[in-house]
Amino acid sequence: MEGSHFLFIALVQAIHAIVFQLIGLVSPQWYNQKEGVGGLWKQCVGNMCTYLTSEGWLSGVQAMSILGFLAVTVAGVMIVLKMFIMKDQVQILLAAAVASFVGAFFILMSIAVYAGENDGKGLTYGFAFTFSILGMVAAITAGGALLLVMKEEN
Repeated sequence: MEGSHFLFIALVQAIHAIVFQLIGLVSPQWYNQKEGVGGLWKQCVGNMCTYLTSEGWLSGVQAMSILGFLAVTVAGVMIVLKMFIMKDQVQILLAAAVASFVGAFFILMSIAVYAGENDGKGLTYGFAFTFSILGMVAAITAGGALLLVMKEEN
């Protein structure tokens, strides 16, 4: 099938996006500072960690990050369906591309709000924040590859 290499690229990038976003979602290192580290769910000072209350902007960041993860996961599942089960269905490519771009948008919103709310607080961003950015880039790449597959199949 023409475009199958782009479909494989989309699958690999969707897997990258899922893994990167999962790491960013669960790791408590969205920021670093002298006193300790913190993420979306808890912060640690020294050897003492406390869970954060989900209020205000933080609950929005958590929600957008989870929605981004779920959307990218849906895109990955749709790509697998296209590759192995629904080979003749072109509509699933569009749905997967939309899910991938929607996931990237949700991840972008979580990153932007988190960075905006912590601007000027003397924080340095940690590896989990970077992994979320990488997840967003991988989701965009997967969506772009899916659009190329659609173009070649039409």
